[in-house]
Amino acid sequence: MNVLVIEDEERVADIMTKYLEKEGYKVYTCYTGRSGLDVFFENKIDVVLLDLMLQIFKGKKYVKRCAKYLMCIFS
Repeated sequence: MNVLVIEDEERVADIMTKYLEKEGYKVYTCYTGRSGLDVFFENKIDVVLLDLMLQIFKGKKYVKRCAKYLMCIFS
C-alpha cells in the first residue's frame, strides 16, 4: 500500500514516515501541498495523511483537487 504524508512540520512528517515504513508501507513524504499534489498525480497513492492546516497551500484546497480520485475521511 502506498501512503502519501503531507505535513509541513518536518519533524512530525519524519516520525509518521518512519513509523509507517516500519509497518511495511511504501511512504512518500512531502512538506508542502504543491509537492504533495505532484506526488499524488505521479504515483499510485492509496492513502493520504494530510495536515489540513498547511501554511501556503491549504489542506482543504488539496482535498478539493483530489477528492474525485480518493475517498476522504475526516475525524
